[in-house]
Amino acid sequence: DTETTAPPAEDPEVVVVRLVGGEPQGGVRTIRVRQGDVVSLRVESDQESEIHVHGYDIEQEAGPGKLAVFKFTADLEGIFEVESHVGEKQIVKLVVEP
Repeated sequence: DTETTAPPAEDPEVVVVRLVGGEPQGGVRTIRVRQGDVVSLRVESDQESEIHVHGYDIEQEAGPGKLAVFKFTADLEGIFEVESHVGEKQIVKLVVEP
């Protein structure tokens, strides 16, 4: 008899969003994942801001020298907005598919 073990789960790709003057560089990013996947997001900002993942009600502070780091399981299906509370700007569209 031979024993097999599952390969270690891969870490999710870290999506990096840079805010300059409250605007996401390169425009609003879209992250597509399957329900149950882990989302890993890092937000850098040149000014103080609160970053909010709607639907999941997760918030982090970002600012000069302070990264907002998110790592969570996408257990809710749908389309969710990630926004910066500086100017209430959408910075990411999170699409969680079944």
